[in-house]
Amino acid sequence: MGCNKGVTEGGHPSEVLETVDTQAELDRQLSFTGAIAGQLTEGVCVLDAEGHGVFANPAAEQMLGWAPSECHGLVMHDLVHRYHQQERLLSLNECSLYKALRSAEPLCMADDRFSRRDGTTVRVSYAFSPILKDSQILGFVLTFRELAPSRQVAEAQRNLEALYHSLVESLPLSIFRKDRNGRFTFGNTQFCATLGQPLERIVGATDADLFPKAQADKYQAEDDWVIATGKMIESVETRQFPSGEEAYVQLIKTPVYDSGGSIIGMQGIFWDISERKRADEALRKAHVQNEQLLASILSILIGVDENDTITQWNMTAQNTFGIPAAELVGKPFFDCGIKWDSSEVLNCVTECRKNDRSIRRKEIRYQRKDGKEGFLGITVSLIKGPRENKAGFLLTGADITERRLLESQLAQAQKLESIGQLAAGIAHEINTPIQYVGDNIKFLQDAFAGMAKLLKEYNRFREAVKGLGVAVNILTELETHVEEADVGYLHEEVPKAIQQSLEGVSRVAKIVQAMKEFSHPGPEEKTAVDINHAIESTVTVSRNEWKYVAEMVMDLDPKLPAIRCLPGIFNQAVLNIIVNGAHAIADVVGDGSRGKGTITIATRRNGEWVEIRVRDTGTGIPVAVRSKIFDPFFTTKEVGRGTGQGLAIAHSAIVKNHGGTIAFDTEVGKGTTFIIRLPI
Repeated sequence: MGCNKGVTEGGHPSEVLETVDTQAELDRQLSFTGAIAGQLTEGVCVLDAEGHGVFANPAAEQMLGWAPSECHGLVMHDLVHRYHQQERLLSLNECSLYKALRSAEPLCMADDRFSRRDGTTVRVSYAFSPILKDSQILGFVLTFRELAPSRQVAEAQRNLEALYHSLVESLPLSIFRKDRNGRFTFGNTQFCATLGQPLERIVGATDADLFPKAQADKYQAEDDWVIATGKMIESVETRQFPSGEEAYVQLIKTPVYDSGGSIIGMQGIFWDISERKRADEALRKAHVQNEQLLASILSILIGVDENDTITQWNMTAQNTFGIPAAELVGKPFFDCGIKWDSSEVLNCVTECRKNDRSIRRKEIRYQRKDGKEGFLGITVSLIKGPRENKAGFLLTGADITERRLLESQLAQAQKLESIGQLAAGIAHEINTPIQYVGDNIKFLQDAFAGMAKLLKEYNRFREAVKGLGVAVNILTELETHVEEADVGYLHEEVPKAIQQSLEGVSRVAKIVQAMKEFSHPGPEEKTAVDINHAIESTVTVSRNEWKYVAEMVMDLDPKLPAIRCLPGIFNQAVLNIIVNGAHAIADVVGDGSRGKGTITIATRRNGEWVEIRVRDTGTGIPVAVRSKIFDPFFTTKEVGRGTGQGLAIAHSAIVKNHGGTIAFDTEVGKGTTFIIRLPI
């Protein structure tokens, strides 16, 4: 009885050829080969990969005494090999078939005993081989026959060998055998066709007779190793056929044993897998191209399967969240560690799956990898999977923090522009009447000066006339009118009232001028600016923000040189810091009815820099938030009192627009000093 290392799927009567493409064809061939096995006088049993019976032909059932349905599912040892030749029970560890099954090695025995169902034994010769497909063990085939007188044994042996050869010849595999000296003893039709040589030319030849030296040496070294170690070689390699064509082949080499268990040679099986390799290579290239495409996408891209497991995590996602793909691919998406509004993201995914459509969220808060708060715009789209009732999803998005900041700044600028236009209009409307009110008061001042002189002369004249004793009645009446008009009081108070009116008009005019200067957008390019004057205008305009809670102290260096800057942007930065200081003081003094704080603004030249210090006596900045105060949208104020943009805009105005610096010195409970430095 011949013994081979293994046959591929379809190599046994219960199996089909590897190239079967459809289940219908598979079923047809199973039925066909099962019918063949049913006509054999030799017993044929097929076991699954775990060694359980899945098929037994009638001859096997008859020899072993099992009914057809009883063989299925039985462990191979219980089915055929419970007893030794000496009729004693055989343990599992002593069972040669069990050992062959565990090692997936072929086994041939010329004389052994199999157990019958009734406990008796039968003498048999058998061959046991694994069933292979692409190097995977699908099961095992056991063929055996009951030993008979020598003539019948020889005939049965010939029949069994004929069966074996018919099976081998029908396989689309190249199968060959060699003896211990490296000479070919067998080659099936497929092998002969592959080499382009007749069997007569192959049998008795060595690799050196059939292949180039380097190739022959390689094959011989492999064969020697298999025979020496008794182990299997499995590999994928390229072979050049006589036609000159090269192909990828799957190769398996195993030792061949005689009936006594000695290695007498080796057996090789190989088959062309070029199509599969080309398909694998095409798949690999497609995968590489897909990965390159994903890596080149500038948007965040996260793929999640129907089990909510992350399958894709592109470079933009890695850079945005600061988490490498290797740490997250294969992990649950909702436990991925991203610090974002997870409930809102979950709502997006749920809504997407429920409504079977893409869901977009324009703004999701998250913590950037630098620890600062940012914003994401995301879209969640379905990825249909094999299960109809559940689908994966693709999350795409982008960090929109900078855009959000620009939009906020634009809105702020538009708001300021509107306020500026309104202020400019108010200033224009106020300016004209204030001018003629001022002119009239000046006229009254000049006129009253003449009247005062006249009154003085009148008094002098009155005193002179009294001594003459004339026109007493006229003088008496005149004095009565003077007393009724309270001319003395008017003489004393009217100049004061006129002076106060002039001062008020002057202050209104100054405010109007400051409003005009502050509301004017200024040039688009930097121009020489008097920093002190710009600060004074800003203080005047912002007076209503601080006058109730703080006193303003100005310590401006009169020798400060003009510097080139964007006046409108600079004024906005100073205004934001003043307002921030006023709010901080208000948190300490309340409405100012029990005392006020102080805002001090000082300017100095410090080398090649102009330094502006704005100090408030407010609450100071807590340690926990000091690193965030210049972050866009960060605020500790209640809703409606601050947008979180004031200091961010100030920082951008000083650092980005002017190449300066802005820092702060703070102490909780005592106040904060902002230090602005601009290059001269």
